[in-house]
Amino acid sequence: MSKWLYFEDISDQYPGRKTSTIKVLSAHNKDTLGWISWFPQWRHYCFSPVVDTVFSDRCMVDIAEEIRELERHRTVKAVK
Repeated sequence: MSKWLYFEDISDQYPGRKTSTIKVLSAHNKDTLGWISWFPQWRHYCFSPVVDTVFSDRCMVDIAEEIRELERHRTVKAVK
């Protein structure tokens, strides 16, 4: 849970994908700030910000924690 950001799972908008896609929005006004999605070249989830957005260290920590959580869920699915 983030004080400044809202994470919206929009995976259902991409049928057939095996990985999650998360829209990152401002908790204040719900503006889209970017997306967290699978980056196949690195085999890792990455954040793709909207052009001309600015993030504090606290926001980046929240985004990193969301990515870690996605990675944990991906690892659990792969083990099963």
